[in-house]
Amino acid sequence: MTGLFFALLRSGLHERPLAADELLLARKATEPQWQDILSYGRKQAVPGLLYQALLQFPADLKLPDAVVTALMSDALHAARHSYAVSAVSEAVTEKLRCAGLSPVVMKGTTVAAFYRHPEF
Repeated sequence: MTGLFFALLRSGLHERPLAADELLLARKATEPQWQDILSYGRKQAVPGLLYQALLQFPADLKLPDAVVTALMSDALHAARHSYAVSAVSEAVTEKLRCAGLSPVVMKGTTVAAFYRHPEF
């Protein structure tokens, strides 16, 4: 299922539907396999990308309800967390600038701003 997992990440990141061969993998995936994909996504902190991939699915592709609900919940939680971290990052950056320093953020929410959906 790692092939499907990476296909879903690409789909979510680029907001494009799965290719025909990837879609076939998704259709054949069992509920335990979808649970594994959800688990991989949580371990890698990419539930938002998996959720974005879900939004690209054709209407007739049905995932187990528990997986869909978990992805939606995880994506919402990730977005909330991302907004909170961004607020703290902005406040710290402003304090550093007021102290005469010029911070350069190399990772995290500032870099995520270059993505279409930085909250994920």
